[in-house]
Amino acid sequence: MGILFTRFNPRVNISKQVKELTEEISEFVSVPIYKTYIRSAIVIEEAQANHRDIFDYAEISTVSEDYKNFVDEFLKGINNG
Repeated sequence: MGILFTRFNPRVNISKQVKELTEEISEFVSVPIYKTYIRSAIVIEEAQANHRDIFDYAEISTVSEDYKNFVDEFLKGINNG
């Protein structure tokens, strides 16, 4: 179990501030933060509006790659833990 940032944009100040606060909280409650984050992108909203998952709607996109990377990171954590 851990914390996953979604709709994350590392270039936006509010995202940076939320990340810093979350890092402090995660240490306090002993919950790790995943290294992978899911970027903010219009394609997510489009997929939702069309009632489709991101892999069907835009398999080749940065967001679908983010989700694939997260699944890999998550499964590695399960297999190593």
